[in-house]
Amino acid sequence: MDSRSILHKQQLRVRLFISLAKIIFTIFFQPRQHIALDNLRRSSLGPRFEGERGQRLVTESLNHLALTLYHCVARVFGLKSKFIKRSNPNESSSLIKFLDSLGVKVDSKLDLENLIDEQRGLIFMSAHIGAWEELIHLGTILERKTFVLSRRMKIKVMQWLWDKSRRSFLPRMDQGQRAKLIINTLNQGGAIADVLDQHSPSKKAITCQFLGRSASTSSDLSRYALLSDSLIIPIFLLRDSNSITHNYCLHILDSIDPRIYLDQDLRRKECIEKLTQSSCDRISEIVTLYPEQWLWIHRRWKLD
Repeated sequence: MDSRSILHKQQLRVRLFISLAKIIFTIFFQPRQHIALDNLRRSSLGPRFEGERGQRLVTESLNHLALTLYHCVARVFGLKSKFIKRSNPNESSSLIKFLDSLGVKVDSKLDLENLIDEQRGLIFMSAHIGAWEELIHLGTILERKTFVLSRRMKIKVMQWLWDKSRRSFLPRMDQGQRAKLIINTLNQGGAIADVLDQHSPSKKAITCQFLGRSASTSSDLSRYALLSDSLIIPIFLLRDSNSITHNYCLHILDSIDPRIYLDQDLRRKECIEKLTQSSCDRISEIVTLYPEQWLWIHRRWKLD
């Protein structure tokens, strides 16, 4: 999916912002671009993207990052509001029809209407791919009290920007600091949302296979799922350049249910390992389908 087609559909001010971001990325992100190319080369997708194809993929990945950054800036300064929002929470139209009216095509292996009626807590698990910042609105239209887990960024300006862009619709919760509140929220049928595609330095991290390489992965979502009997919902919002009527495609993959592993009489540690690996497998699946929209500049693999 060519990012140029997606950018062509944007307003002039967006395209100007992307052009400026490209200059900034070229000047300040050179080391990160080398990291991205090395990540791509050493991943299971490497053989598909050698030479110039790899460079083009990294460039497209940065274009998607710039577009995400623009939407955050636009929300902070009032140029853009959240687009996944029901004007009337009690409207009777189905969730799929509602999303369709917003230009979002749904490709789901789960029944969204059943998700609304699901009594168990929901853990929305995603990754830094496509329009991930737009995706976190979904919990609000499912009428769930939702917290977004996040990690403190080293760059204070970026932390301020992300917090400001989210302030009007969802509270932010520092991961690992309020475990009791998270469990209580899930036990009461609420939801949490998090991305799971970053290197985790935690002692509780699980070594998983991710795109053909060993990666240290946070086990927090798996632990929360076990403690609260919650479903993990792998969900991703990808930008769509191929459709005339839709700007996005919402992919919801098969849920990950801790009961499956508990029913196998596995030890708790084994359950956590299997839940975490299953989560990584879902992310690997979507990155393989849309590699140009994933954020390859992360230092995802630090174990090898």
